[in-house]
Amino acid sequence: MGRTFSISSGAQFETASALLTNGSNEYIVFFTGPGIIGGGSAGEQRFESQLFFGNSGRIDFAGFQITSLDFRLDEFVLNTPGRNPNGDGIWTDFTVRGT
Repeated sequence: MGRTFSISSGAQFETASALLTNGSNEYIVFFTGPGIIGGGSAGEQRFESQLFFGNSGRIDFAGFQITSLDFRLDEFVLNTPGRNPNGDGIWTDFTVRGT
């Protein structure tokens, strides 16, 4: 069970789809941003080739037309007891799982 978030138009979609089809192997970064966990951010980054194509030799979606980008959030868990190491209200112990 989860929830899927989709984007198929607008400046952010245009920028993301252009980067995914430009023939360059950029980093893809998944992160939590302001508004989640008291404004903190954390992330994971991988090259497009690693994230989407494994060892196939492809580096991105060059030649494809992207019509939407979807993210499925399957799990978001605040780990307890949790920590606020900087004393600033930013919760640092959480788990996010999605595709």
